[in-house]
Amino acid sequence: MKNKFLLRVMILFSLLFGVYSIQAQNKHYFAGKMYIDTAGFVYIAKHDTVKLHGNVTSVRQPAVAKRGMLSFADSTNWKSDNESFVNGYVRSHKTGAFIFPVGQGAYRPAAISKSADATPTDVAYHNTAQYDKNALDADINGITDESWLILGTTAAVITLSWSADISSLVDDITHIGIAGWDGTKWVKIAAEVNDISPIFGTPSDINATGSISTMSEIEPNTYFAYTLAIVKCPKLECDIVLDLKLFLEGVTNEGPVMSTYLQGISRYPDLVPDKVLPVKNPFSNMPEKYSQINEDSGPAGKIVDWILVEIVTNFEPFEYEDIQYTYYDLVAKRALLLKPDGSVVDTTGKKPLFKPYNIDNIRIVVKARNHLPVISSALLAFDDDVTYNFSENINKALTMPWASYPAMAYRNGVACLYAGDVWNGIPADRTTNVINATDIDRYHSRLKNGWSLGCYCFEDVNMDGMIDGGDHAFISAGGRQVTQSPLLYFVKRP
Repeated sequence: MKNKFLLRVMILFSLLFGVYSIQAQNKHYFAGKMYIDTAGFVYIAKHDTVKLHGNVTSVRQPAVAKRGMLSFADSTNWKSDNESFVNGYVRSHKTGAFIFPVGQGAYRPAAISKSADATPTDVAYHNTAQYDKNALDADINGITDESWLILGTTAAVITLSWSADISSLVDDITHIGIAGWDGTKWVKIAAEVNDISPIFGTPSDINATGSISTMSEIEPNTYFAYTLAIVKCPKLECDIVLDLKLFLEGVTNEGPVMSTYLQGISRYPDLVPDKVLPVKNPFSNMPEKYSQINEDSGPAGKIVDWILVEIVTNFEPFEYEDIQYTYYDLVAKRALLLKPDGSVVDTTGKKPLFKPYNIDNIRIVVKARNHLPVISSALLAFDDDVTYNFSENINKALTMPWASYPAMAYRNGVACLYAGDVWNGIPADRTTNVINATDIDRYHSRLKNGWSLGCYCFEDVNMDGMIDGGDHAFISAGGRQVTQSPLLYFVKRP
């Protein structure tokens, strides 16, 4: 009570004389419900700590001479909560990171990574937008009804917060961004949601508290105000989401759905052990690993097998020995996971992300173990999210003009990659791009040595964990007609 009374007396002096500095060191002051009038200035000296107990209100008029101000020297601290904050301006002279205990009707602190004693930073929170909410840059879908005025010349990482459930405003935490008012419109600032909020010290949660920080330092005066924005992605250059779907002929059952015998319970539990999918992907020079690949309780859930997805572009036809080929450039590739419903995910169970490229003539290549690879028939732009479903129709895969059969086959109502390309299959992307007599011979040779039980084998095209008659039908059918993939006629540019 004594400390609280003393601080109120000091505040009274500040209101009468404009400035008051609390000089005692290592003291803890308790600030109750107080008002800092026009040009009022309360300065908390070094090494002091202020416990806000009830709101401190200061005049918000933007002119520097008219603001009320609670100012913190370097090495000062404060403690606050949802019921106790500064309804007005807070100044920081601190050289390091500082959290501003601001709010208006709600506790909505902001933070900066640094300031300077000679060039302090001022912050105030307004629960209403200070500028036109409808003047939005093209990549902003909306903004919240609030603004942070952040004033200063020391470049710093800026952090904004939410202190309550905001799921009614945005349905996914990955769509929370930061926008700044540039004088004519709100523009997106490259930012990332904090895994652990530097403001609250807990994981950011769309249903509770959280924060988002700019990805680089910004001079606060660059923008007139800052706010939380609803964006497709918070980064300045957004990763592309690839929504890809495909089926493999060897494992596609009625439904359609693909079997997951290699991951889960074996078709023949007395003969074949389950859980044989490799933790490390089977493709050459690809880093992806998934330690829980044989556990359907993992983040990716039920898994059929690994696949390789490539993005290719810059196609240039050329002829060699009277055969038409096409040069291409490889833009990107990723080892990914195929689920029973045909969807493709990464090891987190989410749709895979790729870096954007300002090109409008890419094709998608899919390579799957012991199946013929395919390349999309459509030329696609690759500067925004891409959806492509190979299983919709066999025409979704490119077929060479002279081919007498399509590049995919129908099975159980969906277009599938041909099963049976088993020769020279190690690593999995080193294939001949053709199913012929060589694949049949390899299958028979392997079968002569007895059934391979519980193996991750290229000849096991129906992926039930064993090489037997169930694989023969696919391999022999493709081999008799010498089924080719169009990739046989595509050559990576040197």
